[in-house]
Amino acid sequence: MKRFVQVSLILVAAMAPMLSFAKKNKGTRAAAEPANVLIVGLNDNVKSNYYYDDLIAKEMGLDADSVDYSYNKIIAANISTVAPKSLCHFVSGSTPEIDAVAGKISVDGEGDECSTSVAQVGDAEWKEIFEKNNADYVLVLNQHYLKRQVEPMRTVFYIISYSLFDKDKKEVHNGNQYFSLIDLVSLDKMKDLSRKSSSRIVAGIEKSLDL
Repeated sequence: MKRFVQVSLILVAAMAPMLSFAKKNKGTRAAAEPANVLIVGLNDNVKSNYYYDDLIAKEMGLDADSVDYSYNKIIAANISTVAPKSLCHFVSGSTPEIDAVAGKISVDGEGDECSTSVAQVGDAEWKEIFEKNNADYVLVLNQHYLKRQVEPMRTVFYIISYSLFDKDKKEVHNGNQYFSLIDLVSLDKMKDLSRKSSSRIVAGIEKSLDL
């Protein structure tokens, strides 16, 4: 029995530095090699069970043809703001290559029940946006859904649906985040209200990538 205890102690002592090194090495690798994520907002991705684009534009002081762009920009900006505290590095922008890919991404369904497919995007096109943006993943902002209800009290639920794809066009993570409003508000107010939702999107991505 005494010999067994001595052997056990020797094994534990021998393994301790290895475990410590593995833990330290994992943290160092994550810090040195953050995941680069390209944010792609889709076209015509603001939907609602009540509001139409012209009404959204009027209530928010926007041009009708800039509603989708403005919503995508708000969420992308919030995600990028959170990024310095994240192990992911997020980039966004509009180039002919990114716009061409965005136009071929399809979304089925609405709100928290929508799904996204990149099957129609050519492999060469997909590879190009990764290479030109030094990206490891693409975060697609699938849909901004404004769900209005009257009972038990008037509320507008702003649902953000998103999907994360890798270089092989595989969806590695998806989700929905939301916040609530009494009614439509200005862009600046919406930006403030959506910060926590944007932070939760980043947290979900980190967890899915085990960062």
